Amino acid sequence: MKRFIKNACLTVTILFLCSLSVCLAQDDLNKLMLKKGKLIVQVNAGTAVGQIQTIKYRLEQVKLSKPYDLHDDKLQLENVFRLVVVTDKPLPTGFYSIWLNDRQIDAYTIKPNAIAIIIYERTLPDSMIKLSISQRQERKPELRTVLAGTLSVPSEYAAPLEEIQANQPIIKLRRLPGSSPRVEIRIENVRGCAVTGGSTPLLLEIDGYNFNLGCERDTVIISRLTIEDFAELRDGAEIAVKFATGSIDTNQRRVLGRLNKNVLE
Repeated sequence: MKRFIKNACLTVTILFLCSLSVCLAQDDLNKLMLKKGKLIVQVNAGTAVGQIQTIKYRLEQVKLSKPYDLHDDKLQLENVFRLVVVTDKPLPTGFYSIWLNDRQIDAYTIKPNAIAIIIYERTLPDSMIKLSISQRQERKPELRTVLAGTLSVPSEYAAPLEEIQANQPIIKLRRLPGSSPRVEIRIENVRGCAVTGGSTPLLLEIDGYNFNLGCERDTVIISRLTIEDFAELRDGAEIAVKFATGSIDTNQRRVLGRLNKNVLE
């Protein structure tokens, strides 16, 4: 398979973490996950529906070590959201996701009985958010542990769901016929592609593998994969764009969404 080296971003306890925007270098991330945050809201979870029993979950705001530009014509991002779920006993060894309604975000163990996600967004939906936990590769709703209660984000940290969705990337897949058929991945509504990729090459990362990409205008990313490469990618895997600086640990990485092979045209 013609790919770059697969990412090896795992550390012993806190892994090379990203949610829906960007990952920082490992040292910065460790500090970010462990540093004191500002509590926004905490919910006593009560009895969850599923295999994992939770005690509470809390939403916090954590200040970034340095501002980050989301390329949305607004001021740079200075804070992120951290969502922590605490369980009644140590979690079984494994990899987990936390779901915000139908939005899946990879979670990482920060204590034996706690997992967390970092959300690089300016605001969260102003509607009630239902939380659940699953194994990272599991997408079936019936196999999730549904947490009791709902997460209600205070107005100063919230925005209408429709407004948030309007700014999210749109991922499209289509088959390209020919003597060497390929699958084209087209990601629309991605600001800053041509600008940030001008001097430093960008790569598209899917399921931990890196692929070359091209920019169409300033808002569209295009990458063309062989049929064999596409077939080997895990359905539901994260799709991210990052700088190709030659060092995995110093790459800045924006998560754009997840691979849904059902939308292949």
